[in-house]
Amino acid sequence: CSRFSEIWNLVFMQYNQDTDGKRSLLPRPNIDTGMGLERVVAVCNGSPTVYATDLFAPLLEKICHIASVREGKNETTDRLIKVIAEHSRGVTFLIADGLLPSNEGRGYVLRRILRRACFLGRKLGLRQPFMGEMAGAVIEKMGSVYPELVSNRKLVLDVIRNEEERFNDTLDAGINLCEKAIADARAQNRN
Repeated sequence: CSRFSEIWNLVFMQYNQDTDGKRSLLPRPNIDTGMGLERVVAVCNGSPTVYATDLFAPLLEKICHIASVREGKNETTDRLIKVIAEHSRGVTFLIADGLLPSNEGRGYVLRRILRRACFLGRKLGLRQPFMGEMAGAVIEKMGSVYPELVSNRKLVLDVIRNEEERFNDTLDAGINLCEKAIADARAQNRN
């Protein structure tokens, strides 16, 4: 139920479970303790969710403005808005920390996150690049606390622009190929 919100948790790590479900004792059992920053902010802000906090609200407002949509009208749209906001923040911080999109390792994860946000933007009706604007909003909101965002602003925006343009070209080409294949299949069915 929504009566409770977990802001701190303890995880007792004692076993390793293999793919067959067999557990073996860890050489060094331990306790992991974690407190979610967004959850604490939600409590401090008196917000019902992390998305209503001053950490996320400006990012949600920004994507709503860019896509000309409103939050709270449609569950699917709300989910897309939230995922894009989260991905925008992650992408901005990763690039500011020196990570670049690539085809392997952490760079591949960055590329996937960025491309997923771009793809979800398409579902909101966005055809033009928008992730640079989202990164700008992240930098504006968090740059005073994380100065590396401000000092690496140009790098962040350039990397996002280049990756988003390449992905949009790839996505457009893929959509065109798919539409052609569908049209060809329909034409064959008519014959």
